[in-house]
Amino acid sequence: VQFAQDHGMLLRGHTLLWHSQVPDWFFTDPKDSSKPATREQLLKRMETHIKTVVGRYKGKVYSWDVVNEVISDSNGLRGSSENSKWKEIIGDVDGDGFDSDYIELAFKYAHEADPDAKLIINDYGLESTGRKRTDMYNLIKRMLEKGIPVDGVGLQMHISIYSPSAKEIEECIELFASLKEYNPDFTVEVTEMDMSVYSWMQQKKEITNELLERQASRYKEI
Repeated sequence: VQFAQDHGMLLRGHTLLWHSQVPDWFFTDPKDSSKPATREQLLKRMETHIKTVVGRYKGKVYSWDVVNEVISDSNGLRGSSENSKWKEIIGDVDGDGFDSDYIELAFKYAHEADPDAKLIINDYGLESTGRKRTDMYNLIKRMLEKGIPVDGVGLQMHISIYSPSAKEIEECIELFASLKEYNPDFTVEVTEMDMSVYSWMQQKKEITNELLERQASRYKEI
């Protein structure tokens, strides 16, 4: 934070809520670690965590990835089968039939801690056409319709020289940009872009000038 301030740099906070790298105790009963925490206990811990971190850096971090990688690779929101316990424990708090309440509350807590910070929902695999992109769009649209302070979506953009196409990426950006209908300041951000010269699970190969030129050409195209 000090380095960013000393050099006139914008600082992004990543990430307040994730399924990975959360200590086990966060999801357990404080009196019996063999039992899960209650909804109320987990919500209180989540609120304390978010407001402590965001509050500490209020006015110094211009943008937060509030929640990261919440969309499942198989269907809907990531659950316990994908090592995420947020949804199972917190569930549908407001009774609207959707179990995305922990995401909505995370944004509310972050906004309360720093009303001026941009609040982003970040994920991978949105660049390609498919269910995951649609699920994220529907989630954000529903939150915006409820007045949840979502300021943008972050596209991690871990891609390769083989896919997705520039056209798919453009379609993705345009789809999420249409959410400006609900929030005129809604932004679509590329947050972690890298482009592999390997296809998925491909074994080690010789990296030729032809591959590197293809990579450079793809960067330019995108």
